[in-house]
Amino acid sequence: ALAPKTPSQTMQQAVAFEVEIKSPCFQSSKSPAQIRLESRTEEERSPKTTDQLQSDLENAAVNRQMFLQARAEKSGSEYAKAKAVSAQTMEAFQELTNQKAQEIDARLSTAEANRAAQAEKVLEKTKNMNLRVESAQKKKGEMDSMDKEASEQSLTTSVEKLSAAEVRRSQLLEETKAKNAAEVAKAKELAAKKQQSLQEMDEKLQEKLSAAEERRNQLLTEQKERAAAAVEHAKQVAATQAEKEASAREELRTEIEAKLAEAESRRLSASPSKTAKSPATPADNRSRALDPTLSPAPAQPDLAPAEPAPAVEGDVPAANASCTIL
Repeated sequence: ALAPKTPSQTMQQAVAFEVEIKSPCFQSSKSPAQIRLESRTEEERSPKTTDQLQSDLENAAVNRQMFLQARAEKSGSEYAKAKAVSAQTMEAFQELTNQKAQEIDARLSTAEANRAAQAEKVLEKTKNMNLRVESAQKKKGEMDSMDKEASEQSLTTSVEKLSAAEVRRSQLLEETKAKNAAEVAKAKELAAKKQQSLQEMDEKLQEKLSAAEERRNQLLTEQKERAAAAVEHAKQVAATQAEKEASAREELRTEIEAKLAEAESRRLSASPSKTAKSPATPADNRSRALDPTLSPAPAQPDLAPAEPAPAVEGDVPAANASCTIL
């Protein structure tokens, strides 16, 4: 008997699966031109001057003129090529038409010559037949004892053959005329179709030239509008930058004057009796630097430096100089 299974053997073993989960974010591939443009936009650039903008506009006008001239030359060469191809096609078609007409004339001449030769043959046969009939009639007159019925039957047969031959000749002439007329009509139809196709090609070329002219005018208008917008934007940026620089200089001047006044008040409060004999402090030097009308301070002997004044946030480096206390 088989041994009973243990609970551990009857339990199903756990199975693990590894599933690769990709990031849901979409990574778009950028072209080299887009990466280059983004790197240019991230660069810090100083605003261009009016002369630089004027030079850029002149260069753009020269480049635009060269581009338009190249486009005009290319369009002219393409039109000349198309015109030459049209002329060659027209000459080839004219030559083919003339050749076809010559072939048709040759066929008509040959058919007319064949018809004349056949008519001569039929006429000769008819003459021979008439001669035979006349000879038969003579023989009939001479030979009264011959069977009259056989003679009449022979004569009737001869007449019928002559009539059938004439009918066949007429049918052959009609068929030849119909074939020649069909060939002439076919040649005329082919010439008309070729002329219509050439006219349609010329109209398409004219339409393409008109569309190219419209696109060129539209491109010139768009470039002029973009250039005007760029100039206006540059002027606005220059004016804004000038206002910001003037405001920054005015704020810096106000802060420096306030700090100089504060330093002067500290110096006066520290030694009010010897203000006239105190050496020129860095604050005085800054005052003279800001106001060029003041005379430079006289040279003083070196004195022991006192504790430096506490630095004020946003002050210039010269404001951190120590004040001398007597």
